[in-house]
Amino acid sequence: MLSPQASAKLALLLIKEASKRGSLKLRYSKVYRTMKYWLGPQFADYVVERLRSGGIIDLKDGRITVLKPVKSDESAESLALAARSVIMA
Repeated sequence: MLSPQASAKLALLLIKEASKRGSLKLRYSKVYRTMKYWLGPQFADYVVERLRSGGIIDLKDGRITVLKPVKSDESAESLALAARSVIMA
């Protein structure tokens, strides 16, 4: 299992990707798919549920809308690579 700091970093990367794209289907999120592949669907869904319960994102019909957006100049690919490096560390 990952440390709380690593989980928080993955959550931030997911927020950055969804903020950059606006409304985003969960299955098209590169960060979410990276978490799901390497850490399992339970962990990826746990992170999404924590963000939803905290009022950071809204999740309806598999689509994420960020309620508290974060600015980011990084591309979706670089965010996914950052997520993988957090997981592998």
